[in-house]
Amino acid sequence: MARKKLSVILLERREQPELYALLDETYKEQHQERMKDTKPKIALARKLGWKADKDGRQILGQCRRVTELDRQLHGFDFVILVHEIVLDNKETFGVKLLRALIDHELCHCSVSVDEDGQVKKDETGKPVYRIRKHDLEEFREIVKRHGLYKNDLAHFARVIVENQKRPLFRDALKA
Repeated sequence: MARKKLSVILLERREQPELYALLDETYKEQHQERMKDTKPKIALARKLGWKADKDGRQILGQCRRVTELDRQLHGFDFVILVHEIVLDNKETFGVKLLRALIDHELCHCSVSVDEDGQVKKDETGKPVYRIRKHDLEEFREIVKRHGLYKNDLAHFARVIVENQKRPLFRDALKA
């Protein structure tokens, strides 16, 4: 009898303490305030066999908000999928890239707020979470042809210029 291949394997906290320590540290330092001091329960999972997209881009990670049923069954609010290639090649990708990847995926975690800025709660009193979209989606040829024609592009460009002192890729693979 043929067995179905797994595409995702949950990484248990007790089996991956250093990975969860990186997640917890990054959340506390960079995301806790934005999340209005809620503490979502976040699982990490190994994503197997993730193929590059049609444009040849390899997805290294993805954050998903769990379904209501999964939340009731398992207690998690989000799961961050990490491509097996990153986990199996920590020497190549390094801690800096893994930290940046986890930080990026945590940016997708968001708490829902009402009109008064208060955290929305479900019937059980738990915070309601959502997936936050990227700040910027654009093609480089559009920017080349039309410049910084939108506020989000201009803001993004300002952040890039301010961070020129800290090149992103020069040391990314050395961590």
